[in-house]
Amino acid sequence: MNNSLLSKLTLVMPTYKRQSYALRNMRYWSGRVATVHVMDGSPSAISASELVGLAGNIHYHYLPISLFRRIEHSLGLIETEYAAMMGDDEFYIPSALEACMRELESQVELVSCMGRCIVFSYTPRGGVVGKMGYTKMENYSILQDDPIERMVAHMDPYTCSTSYSVVRSPVWQRSMLTSVQKEFPAFAITEYQFELAVCYQGKSKVIPELMWMRSGEMPPIRGRDPSLIPKNTSMKWWLDPSKEVEHTEFLTIMGTTLAETEDKATEIASGVKMAFDVFVQGQLNKPRSGKARDFMVKIAPYLPAPLKSILRPTLRPVVKLLLNDGIERPLLEAAKDLAATGVKIDFEEVSKIQSIVSAFHVKDLQS
Repeated sequence: MNNSLLSKLTLVMPTYKRQSYALRNMRYWSGRVATVHVMDGSPSAISASELVGLAGNIHYHYLPISLFRRIEHSLGLIETEYAAMMGDDEFYIPSALEACMRELESQVELVSCMGRCIVFSYTPRGGVVGKMGYTKMENYSILQDDPIERMVAHMDPYTCSTSYSVVRSPVWQRSMLTSVQKEFPAFAITEYQFELAVCYQGKSKVIPELMWMRSGEMPPIRGRDPSLIPKNTSMKWWLDPSKEVEHTEFLTIMGTTLAETEDKATEIASGVKMAFDVFVQGQLNKPRSGKARDFMVKIAPYLPAPLKSILRPTLRPVVKLLLNDGIERPLLEAAKDLAATGVKIDFEEVSKIQSIVSAFHVKDLQS
């Protein structure tokens, strides 16, 4: 492994009330040369005894403040050429991170690069299982020369392809700056701000190599901040005329933060509005899952009308979950499934991660 490449990377890992997972990740990255900054907003800090033995590349920051303020604090900590956001319970394959950096070093117009994804979880009976995640990332790239065209193209159809990518640090910092200046009450709006900002600043691509091991072990943190409340969708917020002042402020922040010169701010804000309009329209036109719809059609005649009205709000998401195309299999088998589609897999590292996750949960069950 080319340690000189990993030494050019900083991983920023926010965490909140999941310190055992954060420690698992810190131990995984300890001594791997990449710089790791852990931004912990939990009610109490990880004890010093738990941090003993971690290598000097791991930096633990106890900051019991909002996620926004912790991310803002991290912007001044990055001193490497590249940066990436990392979930506290998730894994990145080091060799794939290096492959992304090689792409960035060989193509000056690229500002963001990431690999493919497997979603994993653990069950006492099945052990560590996984399935292909974010399959829309296959062959995904945003390579238009015009920055406004890149933003519009990226938002319809939308794929989260830069938030967990390797990004040139100045681009990562400026993109994060668009989202930490003010929190808007719209779910996932910070993700969209970051994705739009990265696309404005340069081209991006997803390479056919497994990089992101996304965890399904724990439910995501929701509801602590206004932008983490799922029912407050960004689409509803954008379509709400009573939020016009917030919309204007949102566009102004995007424009002024990304503009190299003052006269560019209005043009960028207009481009962001165009991209977000396209995104929202795409969400409105998005068809429901065909399989879920067919299943509902088949069972509907057998349900009494009162029961239909009671079950309808909860049945749809359950049906969609049951009919999800991704079938969980033992993790290494899921990796082989992905490899069969032409994706490069570091099986040795996947096997190592499987062992770490299994041992983590076995220990938890025994305690």
